[in-house]
Amino acid sequence: MTDIPRINKPEVYFHVGLGKVASKYLQHGVFPHFRNIHYIPTRLFYRSVSDIQKGLHPSYLVSREFDTQFEEEVRKFARHFPDAHPILLLRRHDDWIASQYRRFAKNGFYQPFNRFIDPEQDQGHFGMESLAFYQKIEILKECFSNEPLVLIYDELQKSPWEFIDKMAAYCHAVYDKNDIRLERRHTSYAEKQIRWMQLVNRRLNIHEPRYTKVPVLKFFQRIPHLLYRYLVLYSGLLVPSSWLGNEPLIPPGELERIRELTSEDWARCIYYIEHRPSPIAHVNM
Repeated sequence: MTDIPRINKPEVYFHVGLGKVASKYLQHGVFPHFRNIHYIPTRLFYRSVSDIQKGLHPSYLVSREFDTQFEEEVRKFARHFPDAHPILLLRRHDDWIASQYRRFAKNGFYQPFNRFIDPEQDQGHFGMESLAFYQKIEILKECFSNEPLVLIYDELQKSPWEFIDKMAAYCHAVYDKNDIRLERRHTSYAEKQIRWMQLVNRRLNIHEPRYTKVPVLKFFQRIPHLLYRYLVLYSGLLVPSSWLGNEPLIPPGELERIRELTSEDWARCIYYIEHRPSPIAHVNM
């Protein structure tokens, strides 16, 4: 048998999320269709270091979404591949934290929004440091020798092909537009359904479950909770709105406060994006 030649130093491209910034859409609907690069999906992230070190491909694309564990995981990966090319997607702070709250509420978090994130006392489920987006850019710049590619979620919504072009060009990949669907992979549940889920969980005192990190055991642990979640969420379509009261899921004033407090951080992120030298070329087929 002929030995497969080993590449001593393959190029590594590292997509680091964040969560709720189209990560799953990219991981399932875009990255698998990139050519001229070997994609390691998020389910195989645990073995990405060893796979890359085998050097069977000239370039690799690794994708994993990080939120609270962002710095820890980035530094861990950078110890192995300091010359990797990082990719970070951002979404305006208030929009991002609202989407995170809806996700957690759907999964079992029944406390109000100001208990999820607390800009005044910083005693919420999510700490205010999670909204320090520019700090994440600085971490990537510190850990890797290559300037990170930072893209904005809104651009994917407004100009998806230009967005995908930029990412593909950064990875020196090509793709066929016919392989990629622009429809959203997951449709968000209606606010009424999420409020019903919160009401039921509050009455039954059911919290978001904690799972083991062992993949097989985690799969079986999730089954009863998924059945319960879908049962409650879809039954919420039949519940009279009068049962839920008139309070919105997220008070608009609280989101405005988040946007006000993070406006300077967002401006710094936009400035970085607009002034980063970028050898981007269109690569769609």
